This record gives sequence, C-alpha cells and structure tokens, in this order.
Amino acid sequence: PSGNEAGSYRTTETGTGIQVAGTDTVTFTAPGNHYDGSWIAVVTPQWKSTAQTSDIVVLEHTSDADNYIRLYWDTSESSWVFRKRAGGVNCEVTSAAHAFTSGTRIILGIAYDSTNAGGMKIFIDGIRSGMDGDTTVLSSAPSTFTLHDGSGSAQPNAVFDMVAGWSRMLSADEMLKIAGLEKDLLPTP
Repeated sequence: PSGNEAGSYRTTETGTGIQVAGTDTVTFTAPGNHYDGSWIAVVTPQWKSTAQTSDIVVLEHTSDADNYIRLYWDTSESSWVFRKRAGGVNCEVTSAAHAFTSGTRIILGIAYDSTNAGGMKIFIDGIRSGMDGDTTVLSSAPSTFTLHDGSGSAQPNAVFDMVAGWSRMLSADEMLKIAGLEKDLLPTP
C-alpha cells in the first residue's frame, strides 16, 4: 500500500514501519500480565505537538473496558499520559511538557508493577519523565494490543518503527539501554 494509506507499511530511515492514520486500527493478540508489564514504542508522529486540537491515543493494551493500559498525547498539557484503568478506576502518570515537530522520532516507554511496588512510570527517549506509586492490579490480564483505541479520540497519524512488550516492569537502566540501541539505528547526519 502507499505511504498515505491507513495501517500501511512505510519505509523509514531505520527500515520498514507501520503507518497508522485515518480510521483504521492495527490490532493483534498479545497476552499480558495483570500484575506488571512494560511497552516500548518507537513512533514518529506526522504532526507537530502544538498543532493538535484533541487528545491522541497512540497505543492500548486491553482486557475489557474496565481493565487496560493506554498511552496518549494530552493536547491541553502538551504531554504524554500513561493511564492504567484497573477494576474501573483510572490512575495516570503524566510526562513533563514535551514539544516536537512533525517527523520527530520519539522512543516512548511505559511500565507498571504491583508485585515489587514499582508503581507506574513513563519514559521519553529512555529517560523517566513521570511516575506514580499506584500498585493496583488489573482485574484481568490484557490480551489485545491496539496501535490506537478507536474510541472517538483523534487517530495517531504516526509511523511505528518498533513496538515491544514485556510481562514484567523494565528497569530504568533497561529502558535507557533499549532507547540507546534504537537511537544507534538512526543514520548519521
């Protein structure tokens, strides 16, 4: 498919990515752990941080409407938000304000942990940008992974170079190491 088609493969400077735009979703089965987990997404938004008028869901790992994790762009705060909804109750971690231009490659990471009281954390380019001590366990394990949630929020219009998940909380050192490896894939100017 062409580079402008929703859910298409797109060649990027680091290889082939998946472009998610329009009204399509990219969804796959990804059994998770309701106690702890981590996700990293290497994403290149095709929009400027200050140009949005509504929030943009980038990824979601769900069990049901009352148990999921979600990463989205909060337009009013110009920040990334990691939401964990456990048993119908929301807890959120917000990053520091973040500005970027269209085509900027961003390495986003989220992690949650209840077994070791690690709470919830959000990472931008390998650096922890927000945290909360919430250790509430999801009532059921997430099993469906979506590159946007299709719930009426704006579509991400982004290229995903890599998405990876773990059924445990990655440490800050592991997040930084993975981000460093991804940055090494960029061409030298």
